[in-house]
Amino acid sequence: MEGVAGLMRGLKLSDEEKKGIKIRSMVKEKGKSAGAQVVGKLFSEKLAHPDAISLSLGKVWCPIKGIDCKEVGENRFVFTFLQESGRRRAVEDGPWMFDNDLLVVEEFDPYKRLEEYEFNNTPIWVRVYNLPLGMMNAESAKDIVNIIGQFIEAYHEGVYPRGG
Repeated sequence: MEGVAGLMRGLKLSDEEKKGIKIRSMVKEKGKSAGAQVVGKLFSEKLAHPDAISLSLGKVWCPIKGIDCKEVGENRFVFTFLQESGRRRAVEDGPWMFDNDLLVVEEFDPYKRLEEYEFNNTPIWVRVYNLPLGMMNAESAKDIVNIIGQFIEAYHEGVYPRGG
């Protein structure tokens, strides 16, 4: 083995090899992929199988047409949706669990490497008890939620607050 490593150290690239290569992109427009996709990370010590995730979450995200799930790293996956509404549901609705473990998804960016995805945000509902009646409004909800994360929307007694 040491002999092979020694031989490899002596290798040199030719001028032609130093130029590199151009890779044609399959992306039609910057930021848009050929299909509706998201990238996800399952926060689990157990390895998950993409087919099991596809069957389980596909029923929720795209109940009619389903999804395709491809493993791209340890508990990291690319999900391809056969319906655009499924992609929106996966990104906006959450949080998502698979086998009692958190699955965080991010919008697919064809120009990002897997290491560049952070997987540090997931939407959650926050319920506040015993809030004074005069503080049950969107502004109070924003103030409370912005302490722990980023405000998305408020909901109270079946009515979404107006304004902005």
